[in-house]
Amino acid sequence: RIDYKLKRQDSTKTLLIKSEQLLRIEEHDFAMRPGFGGGAIPVGIDVQVESIDSISEVNMDFTMTLYLRHYWKDERLAFPSRNNQSRTFDSRLVKKIWVPDVFFVHSKRSFIHDTTMENIMLRVYPDGNILYSVR
Repeated sequence: RIDYKLKRQDSTKTLLIKSEQLLRIEEHDFAMRPGFGGGAIPVGIDVQVESIDSISEVNMDFTMTLYLRHYWKDERLAFPSRNNQSRTFDSRLVKKIWVPDVFFVHSKRSFIHDTTMENIMLRVYPDGNILYSVR
């Protein structure tokens, strides 16, 4: 006998809900940066150039594929962990928390790769340190 209620549940949605509970997403206002009202939040950034795809001397522009990684600490996302391992999430959780607003000055156009799904990864460590990677 098959329990059809269990069969119809989307396990990816269930996992996200459990993760939101672990990180206490509903308990905080993530429209505000960590430590709002205090000092600035240090945000580390690194760029890994994957490829330079085209260069146009006529238009004075170029196209490249890169990974843009951000690092910061948001203690609101700290969670208990026995083995001190991080948790990795996709873009669904990124839309619910504060992330730095990083942009390239004088960029003509930029976009996030979305072949099959958005190329966004969020890794949260037990102490609230965050790694946010975009391609």
